[in-house]
Amino acid sequence: MNSQPNTATNLMAQLALVPAVEATVEATAKSTEGGILTAKSTEGGILTAIVKSTEGEILSNYFIETCRTVLPVLDKLGPSMAVIRSDIGGNIQRLEEICGSGKSEYKFLYEIVRKEAAEGTAKKPLSCTRAILWLTRAMDFSVVLLRDLMEQPEWSLKQAVEHAYNITLKQWHGWISAAAFKVGLKLIPEREKFIGLLGDMKGDTEKFISVLPPVLQENHKFLQSLRLDRLKSS
Repeated sequence: MNSQPNTATNLMAQLALVPAVEATVEATAKSTEGGILTAKSTEGGILTAIVKSTEGEILSNYFIETCRTVLPVLDKLGPSMAVIRSDIGGNIQRLEEICGSGKSEYKFLYEIVRKEAAEGTAKKPLSCTRAILWLTRAMDFSVVLLRDLMEQPEWSLKQAVEHAYNITLKQWHGWISAAAFKVGLKLIPEREKFIGLLGDMKGDTEKFISVLPPVLQENHKFLQSLRLDRLKSS
């Protein structure tokens, strides 16, 4: 049986372990959002929507929708992941409130951050910058968890969840959030039950962990460039 990897492993290195998808990228649709880019495999099948415009900017609405796709997976974990799921839902709602205003300045994800940084509000507790940062971290957690479940068949679900948490969210959580996670960890179902509940979602899982990591890495680098990547929770 393989032992659980060192939890100090760098997150960027972990995300880089996700197999690259051999794909060509082309614009397949244009809308008021500026166009959706999709990745196509060499076999011609669309893998998943990438959250960028034809200009290469990450689109706010499509990033939100991509984050939303992980919620059904976390639901299968039951009450054990209630805290993380609640955080994702709350941060999605916060971004939706401003993106739904129709203002062009909220069309691109990084413009939201730049605006708040210029106004001096980016680090405030209810800023959209914090929402973007925490959604990115939650997607880091989801990618590592799903990848580990595919690559480490001998691990229990609890091992996989704990490993993903330790290298993605743990260092950013204060004692309240960390304590809530520990309580949830005791409610983790058996691996076989969880896999059974996922049913036919394996194909979607493979797409998710193949396409999303480069977007997450880009988010981290951008937030780091503005020194907004070290914000913690209580």
